[in-house]
Amino acid sequence: MDLVAYGESYNQAMQGIEDMLLTEGNPMTSFKKSVYPEAFQAYLRKHLDTINAIEAVYQQEENPAAWLNKLAEHLVDCARAESELDGITKKGKKSEQQINYNMILAVYVFPAILEQKQKNDSAEPLTDVLVAKWNEAFKTSVGKADYEKIEQGFHRKFCYITTAACERQGKADDCYELELLRSYRDEYLLKREDGEAMVKEYYNIAPT
Repeated sequence: MDLVAYGESYNQAMQGIEDMLLTEGNPMTSFKKSVYPEAFQAYLRKHLDTINAIEAVYQQEENPAAWLNKLAEHLVDCARAESELDGITKKGKKSEQQINYNMILAVYVFPAILEQKQKNDSAEPLTDVLVAKWNEAFKTSVGKADYEKIEQGFHRKFCYITTAACERQGKADDCYELELLRSYRDEYLLKREDGEAMVKEYYNIAPT
């Protein structure tokens, strides 16, 4: 084992996994049909060295599963520490940051790692352990998907709320809940000055 190369890859992986999450801004600004593909490719190029460094350590470790666990726990600890350093004390602000972190993981971190799954043995197990550790630590339900699946979501015409109500709860398409929400959309939201833009944004994001 080349200890120098191992050390460099280890340091790159540990620092880089932080940067993949903590240095990104508001993910919603680039999570649009016309913007996301280019934004994702830029993100992947930016963090490819980190992803490859993780794989390099994975291939040299006697216990690669333990290495991925350590990496995932490091990311969770960094996210916790970042919240404290930012001095976020209000519940609403913490919730907003948590949502941003969840979104960055779901639409950038996980897809970027999985984009290399044909070459990197660590891709699938790393995303699995990140999902498990993150959800356990923050009581969330973040899932993983690759870039292709996310990008395809922009081309669907499904309504997220309808899908959730009809498929998950077994309700009819004309159930009380959906009719109430449609009425809210048509009779209130669309009559607001910024309502049409908000509805358009919802239908742009919700299918994915």
